[in-house]
Amino acid sequence: VKGNIRLYVIDLESVNGTYLNNQRIEARRFYELRERDMIKFGFSTREYVVMKASGYDDDDDEID
Repeated sequence: VKGNIRLYVIDLESVNGTYLNNQRIEARRFYELRERDMIKFGFSTREYVVMKASGYDDDDDEID
């Protein structure tokens, strides 16, 4: 895949909220994710961390 790939998260007015880096995000607004951002959904104890795909090279923006 060539070109910049950007990831976003949005909360669709969930009752328990969506958290980005331990802060509740505003509903119906897109938030761009960056490497090492932490996402949590509601009261779940699971946390998800954004990481680059292995083999990713910043110089040519190509995923092997």
